[in-house]
Amino acid sequence: MKKLLYINKQYREYDKRKYKVLSEKFALTVIWLCPFRKTERLPEDLWDKMRYFILGFEGNRLKPWHLYYNFKLLKVLFRYGKNTDILISSTSDSWQSKIAFFVAKYLINVPVSFRKEVWFKDCDNSTLLANINNELTRFIEKRADGMFYPGAKQKLFLLERGVAENRLFPFPCLIYDMKQYKNEQYKDSVLLKRIRNKFVFLYVGRIIELKGLDVLIRAFSEIERKYSHSFLLIVGEPADGGYHAEHSLGYFEDCKKLIAKYSFKTLIFAVIYHPMIFGLIIKSVTFLFSRIRNI
Repeated sequence: MKKLLYINKQYREYDKRKYKVLSEKFALTVIWLCPFRKTERLPEDLWDKMRYFILGFEGNRLKPWHLYYNFKLLKVLFRYGKNTDILISSTSDSWQSKIAFFVAKYLINVPVSFRKEVWFKDCDNSTLLANINNELTRFIEKRADGMFYPGAKQKLFLLERGVAENRLFPFPCLIYDMKQYKNEQYKDSVLLKRIRNKFVFLYVGRIIELKGLDVLIRAFSEIERKYSHSFLLIVGEPADGGYHAEHSLGYFEDCKKLIAKYSFKTLIFAVIYHPMIFGLIIKSVTFLFSRIRNI
């Protein structure tokens, strides 16, 4: 069985299927930068199927000036990388992927590939450091042994950035298999009964200012006034603490105050985890991709 070393920021419950599939196909070792969340621990059924090392970093994103964790990552890459057959880092935009590339390519001579998630250049961030990072990202993407994309947008973006098509591969095992979640599984849900026969707008994601949920809530007040059969369902949560610094508890509270101000009868602000979320997606009429920054 081939040995795979996989680098990611943190274990998330929605990635369980990814790790399950990888552990079945490879002798899997994972390096996570950040500790487990209190509510998201590695499931027991994966304990004996993979090895893992947690770097202990608690910031939002690893940067070049986090010298201690950069050095620690180098040591771990040497320790586990020398005996692996392939290294995959997620994502190519991250600083840890730059470290992984140079170690794999020039020091331990191991094939290295990356996952790609974004499909646009961040036009709002044109600082010198951002431009340097973007050029480094281009450099490693064009020279990596493979680039894994989750969707057509990412594939097109990589082709436009000069990555050879024969080194582009789909990475399908990212989330739950939608086919196993049938509509009948959720028919008795109190929430789904409430939105039955409604024109449902569904937002699922982080509760942060970047997503512009305050704009969405204000806009829905007009929709609700004109179309009484409409329903807005916002699913998400804020988080506090070091690693979750980009999430704002204050913004979350402001959004709740807006909802109270408009006295909505057809809006729910909820925190719902998998697999319930798939029932909501099946039931929704319009899935909202909310973002206030230009892309």
